Amino acid sequence: RSDQHAAQERVRYEMFSNQLEQNSLKIQQLLIPDVFELRKSKAMLLKNNLETFKKLGFDVEEFGDNSFRLTAYPALLGNNVNFIEIIDVLVGFLEEEKVTDVEQIKEKIIRASCRTSIKAGDKVYEQQAKALLRELFACKMPWTCPHGRPTVYTLTLNKIKKFFKSLSNMGLTEIP
Repeated sequence: RSDQHAAQERVRYEMFSNQLEQNSLKIQQLLIPDVFELRKSKAMLLKNNLETFKKLGFDVEEFGDNSFRLTAYPALLGNNVNFIEIIDVLVGFLEEEKVTDVEQIKEKIIRASCRTSIKAGDKVYEQQAKALLRELFACKMPWTCPHGRPTVYTLTLNKIKKFFKSLSNMGLTEIP
């Protein structure tokens, strides 16, 4: 059995890491750039780290005093993500941690974007499930998501029998 959310998080994490390492990060251009504003201290931090953001796949440019324009983002993060929120979180991280290391910022991007992965109750068609499993087992560390949760588990016949036996011992003969 597979945890589809954890599995997709692992796949995206490793794909993003591999693309960064190989300087082959795929970028998605926005048809209409997102314009956003930050408070002065955060705006200064972003201005000083535009090159770092570019390395991580975010094409951000100055667009006024404390305003910026996002024109592209890392494609594998999907399109159901609030990238302005991710940028704000990342700049906040830079502000608090005083870190400009690409590796640490990369970790934050992946964690912030995990919300776009398939959810536990989402319908996944057989073809999608097979593709996800192929991608998962091509990963270096397929057994856990980036947060440490297991991506797969074994459900044996004995475990199933034990589960139903415990239900009948509690007086439950049918599942509501």
